[in-house]
Amino acid sequence: MVDALDDQRFSSAYDFMKFLMDHRINDFWADIDAKEPNKEPLTQEEKEQTKDENEFVSMDDAKRELGISNIKWSS
Repeated sequence: MVDALDDQRFSSAYDFMKFLMDHRINDFWADIDAKEPNKEPLTQEEKEQTKDENEFVSMDDAKRELGISNIKWSS
């Protein structure tokens, strides 16, 4: 379907799909914000992963890497 579009319509379709993805991502983070925090303690493996700089990524770094650093977390 996309291959059949001329350049102008392809650009419009791309913009619309990007809008849908951006909206979906915002809905996803809103759902995450609405959930209760996990109160379970970290497992030993999880504790070890947070000490290994190659395995652990902070939330800010992950959001920046995914291009969603503009999404605000509720407090």
